[in-house]
Amino acid sequence: MGLLKADVAGETAVSGVVDLDTRETERLPDLHKTEILGITLPLIRRTDTPVFAPALIQFLKKGRHRP
Repeated sequence: MGLLKADVAGETAVSGVVDLDTRETERLPDLHKTEILGITLPLIRRTDTPVFAPALIQFLKKGRHRP
């Protein structure tokens, strides 16, 4: 796809980190976390499924269900 044009968003909060290098092997994985500059953030690992992108968007909108 290459580089895409986008409007400048200004300051925004970082809500998580997506690791596209490491594949998630569990269907219902434990919550992974990572620390960046002393801030702990959720860590999402990629999946090799066609629903990864829509699931990631849903996660960013509503978070993760916790029973």
